[in-house]
Amino acid sequence: MKNSLKTSLQKSVLLAGIFALVSTFFLTEAFASGGGAKPAETFSWAAFLGPFHTVVLHLPIGFMTIALVLEALHFFQPADLLRKVIRLILVLTALTAALAAGLGWMRGLGADYDPVTLDRHRWAGVAFAVVTGITAALSFALGKARAIRGLYFAFIGLCMGVMTITGHLGGNLTHGSTYLTENAPEFIKKLAGGKSTTAIVEPPKDEATKYYVEHIKPLFEAKCFSCHGPEKQKGDLRLDVREAVLKGGDSGEPAVKLDDPAASYLLRLVMMPPDHDDVMPPSGKGTVSEEEIMKLIRWIRAGAVYPEAVPSVATNASGTAAR
Repeated sequence: MKNSLKTSLQKSVLLAGIFALVSTFFLTEAFASGGGAKPAETFSWAAFLGPFHTVVLHLPIGFMTIALVLEALHFFQPADLLRKVIRLILVLTALTAALAAGLGWMRGLGADYDPVTLDRHRWAGVAFAVVTGITAALSFALGKARAIRGLYFAFIGLCMGVMTITGHLGGNLTHGSTYLTENAPEFIKKLAGGKSTTAIVEPPKDEATKYYVEHIKPLFEAKCFSCHGPEKQKGDLRLDVREAVLKGGDSGEPAVKLDDPAASYLLRLVMMPPDHDDVMPPSGKGTVSEEEIMKLIRWIRAGAVYPEAVPSVATNASGTAAR
């Protein structure tokens, strides 16, 4: 009995060591960069490896779900072979969770995400990696003592909880906090703390504002705000605030040109070929139709008015009002 327990503890220590090494390797580059992006002309392992977070992140979720299903099966039909399979899957869960956490940390360096949500998602991912590592270690000592068995199943439940929170925060970063509830019934929106779409809203007082509310805002909400809204500003470009649109993003150009609407950077992006790397929205997320492009041009000609902005008259090079 003592020898068996000793062997199990040795395996647990070995597994924890492997887990720690993997975590350290993939987090070292992230911390070494000091929390900021490296210059574009300098090669960065974080910049190269970070995008692979998207490829890896589903692996620990899948492994953990399989482990839970097999645990349920083992409860009704106990088998030594099944227990060994569960241990293997938990080891894979811990290793891929550590890998995903490390790559995710790199992915967030210098990225245009809401800093509060990003920080929560990062540490939730690290917590998930740690919890799955402990769970995998406990699985090797399972059955040696009743206390370990109870602790093991407690950690299984904790893994599922932390995994759900981590995934939810990651979804908020990518799609926005209302992604799951934006098309939900009103009672679900209320339970989720969202705003009711049936709330009484004061009608726009002028035609330019009315045009934005009826034509431009729905277009931006459907195809732009998830990447260029209040929660995420890809390329440092934000389209829900007039001042930000006039300033532009990392390109150095204003998103709209009031004196030359057709030359606006925003229009150039939405009019690019669907397979172009810089097209907006990105490939696979829909396209902006010719009718919608004409609406954007009309909106810019009218001064790119937002409800909170005071309409301004654009002037051309000759100083006359733009029409």
